Amino acid sequence: MVSAGAEVYAYFGGLIEERRKNPGDDIVTELVQARYEGDRPLADDELFKILHLLMLAGLDTVTSSLSYIMLYLAEHPEKRSEFIELMDDPARVGPAVEEMVRFTAIVSPARRVTEDCPYRGSSSTKGTWSCSRRLPRTETRACSRTLTR
Repeated sequence: MVSAGAEVYAYFGGLIEERRKNPGDDIVTELVQARYEGDRPLADDELFKILHLLMLAGLDTVTSSLSYIMLYLAEHPEKRSEFIELMDDPARVGPAVEEMVRFTAIVSPARRVTEDCPYRGSSSTKGTWSCSRRLPRTETRACSRTLTR
């Protein structure tokens, strides 16, 4: 475990140095160029901690989403067959994957409610925030997984 952690930190160190020498259009460049309270650059240990947090956060959300997707496909053989049929068509498999991720999202962005909206005995009030991974009400099949959406 220690050697794996050392390898990750060595990778981060190389990446940080590379972005200092050759900035890119990425989050590591943004972090390397950031200033704490507008004054000092972030120290290497701060950069390592931020990159480690981002790596673990991404790992956990991806792992959880993939787990839910696999569970859904295991429990719904007809959807699994439908997905397998789409796999050889790049134009169709991309939207199918996006649909599965949308429906199993671990982190759902909040949305501002633009009009009062009653729903199943409760309501969302205009101007408040709602956390939903569903599609807009204009989509008639928003509450279902539709791989060919």
